[in-house]
Amino acid sequence: MRILVVDDDYISRVKLSRLLSDHGHCDSSPNGDIAIRLFAAAYNESAPYNLITMDIEMPDMSGQEVVMRIREMEKSWRDVSDSPAKILMVTAKDRAKDVVSSYYEGCDGYLAKPIRPDRLNKALAEIGIKI
Repeated sequence: MRILVVDDDYISRVKLSRLLSDHGHCDSSPNGDIAIRLFAAAYNESAPYNLITMDIEMPDMSGQEVVMRIREMEKSWRDVSDSPAKILMVTAKDRAKDVVSSYYEGCDGYLAKPIRPDRLNKALAEIGIKI
């Protein structure tokens, strides 16, 4: 499995990458712009991401905007549109408005920080990622 961890907080990126590294190859990005470039590059290398963890609040663009752009890219790639990446929003925000908005933009699941291995594993199982 190929995994992309997107979070502007260094500690959160490292922690998630470590927790997920047993399940596949992890790349990470500190912002949405780099995440979109990594996502496109992975597709062009015929090795698309299977799982993306996405922070909602980032300085350059919101995680919801990044998810929307990723979903648009996937729709334009016919061979990927049948099996899009699973996207798990991982954030300190836990207000109902943020959860609903994230799902509307195309995420598959939601996990509030702080991240604990048991909660992460449960969230991954809920979106169909077998670990």
